[in-house]
Amino acid sequence: MVKSILNPSITYAEEKGISGDDLDKEGQLYEYDIDTGLTIHLAVGNYRYDYVADKNIIYFPIYLVKDGEKIVSQIGVFEMMSVDLPNVLDSESDVDLNSLNDPLLYSFAIPEFLSKYAIVKESKTTKKHAPTSDEYVIPLQQEVEEQLLDVPLGVFEDDEEPEPLFSVDEKTAWVQKLMRSSKYGIVDNEGGGNCLFASLRDAYVGIGRVLSVAKLREMVAAEASEELFMNYKTLHDAIYTEVANLTATKEKIKEDAKAMSETGKAEKDRIKKKAIIGEISKIKEYLKDVVDKLSVAKANAAEFNFMNGISDLATFKRKIKTCSFWGDVWAIHTLERVLKLKTIILSSENYNKDDLENVLLCGQLEDNVQKFEPEYYVILDHTGSHYRLITYSGKTIFKYDDLPRSIKHKIVDTCLVKKAGYYSIIPEFVKLKEERMKRKITVS
Repeated sequence: MVKSILNPSITYAEEKGISGDDLDKEGQLYEYDIDTGLTIHLAVGNYRYDYVADKNIIYFPIYLVKDGEKIVSQIGVFEMMSVDLPNVLDSESDVDLNSLNDPLLYSFAIPEFLSKYAIVKESKTTKKHAPTSDEYVIPLQQEVEEQLLDVPLGVFEDDEEPEPLFSVDEKTAWVQKLMRSSKYGIVDNEGGGNCLFASLRDAYVGIGRVLSVAKLREMVAAEASEELFMNYKTLHDAIYTEVANLTATKEKIKEDAKAMSETGKAEKDRIKKKAIIGEISKIKEYLKDVVDKLSVAKANAAEFNFMNGISDLATFKRKIKTCSFWGDVWAIHTLERVLKLKTIILSSENYNKDDLENVLLCGQLEDNVQKFEPEYYVILDHTGSHYRLITYSGKTIFKYDDLPRSIKHKIVDTCLVKKAGYYSIIPEFVKLKEERMKRKITVS
């Protein structure tokens, strides 16, 4: 174990193998000057978010590379405060190791070991490290040297089954309970109307792409059309008219009920008095129905508060760039299209209601879309009024092949069976459904 410098309560396990999260990762190969005076080749793994939620710390493993080609071993980690991540990326979104503190080297990464893989530079530079001119892809297999043969390698495969010894306590996140795996995590954000955009911002950090909340809002605003503006305005006006009408109806019913109650009190005839009480009971039932409808209408109106005072497209676009505009279905679909991204939305709201069949939100498919081929996937938690990022083994964003198999099968079983949402026109999911059908036929 190696102890964190930023937070001594954190200890990092000393792994020598390639983490399954880093297999086939593309990145920069670095020349790095170790404090002992040695210069070695390093590759870095994906960012890990295990400690973001409670400690605000991001870390990532570093790998010792032999001859600029073969990974010898994982030898330590770099760590940083999560807020500092945008400041340590260079113009090409690669990590600038000069901006980081010294790495935390594992106990076995001693000079005697590292010197076997040291490189000889013709001249020393003042830089602590220098990226090489080559991109580096972490291989699917590790170059195991003789002295490492007794070292257990890291995890190379996805955990396809629920953890047999998975246990639950008060700290267990709902998504961990749902998927029966402690590899899932939840990363919260600042909220304040920005939760959808902040979740996507945090997700893209996992591949070194800097997308600020402001930039994401600009992308959405740029896609707004006159037709879209009119649709929002029409809905806003209709809902606010409904709220006004229901409010007026409620007040009228209350006045009628009060007047009838006074009449009933003054009535001496028992039969007439009983009839009045019956009418008052009906009025109260009607009032309850109106109050319920008004509550729903007000909730709907709250979603369109940002449209108050907006009378043209230009103002509408400016409003989208502010936190008054919350990320809605249109914003999600727009970002998915522009970024070639698919959000996988899991509803903790439905989970907490024990509505397990509707935890995975399939969404709706636009009629004019025939095929969708996203480059990346992001898993989100929707609480009903807030979005949070869901991670898996520290990863924040996924290629299709990187998605947990349990998530893929849940999508097929929930959404493709109903032909619901964009999943039904994503070739990889269509193929997965067909393959599963073939296996079922073969078995039967």
